[in-house]
Amino acid sequence: MSPDACDNPLGYKFSWSPVGALNALNNDAKYIVNGMEMNIPADSLLYMAKPMSVNMAFNLEGYPNRDSTK
Repeated sequence: MSPDACDNPLGYKFSWSPVGALNALNNDAKYIVNGMEMNIPADSLLYMAKPMSVNMAFNLEGYPNRDSTK
């Protein structure tokens, strides 16, 4: 993405529907940490949310999203 397109305080643009991001909470998640595959059922996703520092002005939370092992 061109830096010119990042014209908001987060410096981020959704490349998909925000509703789709929320609907992703209905799907299990799979990701790899330290070489181990982690599988999180959909009903536990928000319990896995962790703080994520985007920049000095914004601290957000992130949660696993679908199959991220590819």
